Amino acid sequence: MAAPQIIVDLVKRFDDGIEEFKSNSYNETELRSEFLVQHNTSLESMR
Repeated sequence: MAAPQIIVDLVKRFDDGIEEFKSNSYNETELRSEFLVQHNTSLESMR
């Protein structure tokens, strides 16, 4: 079974920005905003 497109997109976005995400200037609030809050509804529907 292939991963849902939302997961594929999130993984690509993470891979593309890995250096920024690992930097000391990137914080938990940004992570929540960019990856969790925006996509929570889509991820919840996968249950």
